[in-house]
Amino acid sequence: MMTSLDKIDRQILALLRENARMSNLELAESVNLSPTPCARRVKQLEDSGVITGYSVTTDPRKLGYQLSVYIAISMDKHTAERFSNFEKKLREFPEVVSCSIVTGRSEDYLIKALVKDMAHYEEFLCYHAHGTAHGSPYAVHGSAPSPSCRRNHHTEYTTQRYCQSGY
Repeated sequence: MMTSLDKIDRQILALLRENARMSNLELAESVNLSPTPCARRVKQLEDSGVITGYSVTTDPRKLGYQLSVYIAISMDKHTAERFSNFEKKLREFPEVVSCSIVTGRSEDYLIKALVKDMAHYEEFLCYHAHGTAHGSPYAVHGSAPSPSCRRNHHTEYTTQRYCQSGY
């Protein structure tokens, strides 16, 4: 069921997306409400499931991850069990930051992973992704985050890498 949001609810959500640690007083002032009604709105957004949690954003480069790479995976068998096992196994790899099922292509999944360098990328691709998929991983795109841009702007390069069976 979709929740109906008014202009103030949308403002609250936008502000919390930018800074989830914003105090209720700052939030209330920013949307021109007093603190109690503002806190009530946030609570309603949480209770209705619109706000599902709060998280922290990290700088991958400061953690030693210099590259973000995209890996397309083609599964060898299309069964619910195979897909479920694959997704469960992916959760074990700290390099994986997102995984999407894709349609309209020969690949079944598009994985975004953070790696330290090209050697780490090849190790992840051939030893982890390939063995997990029981299929054929294809690296279709890689990108190195640009330090001067915060969102979705990257210095890009393209790489193709196919792993041999038995890795």
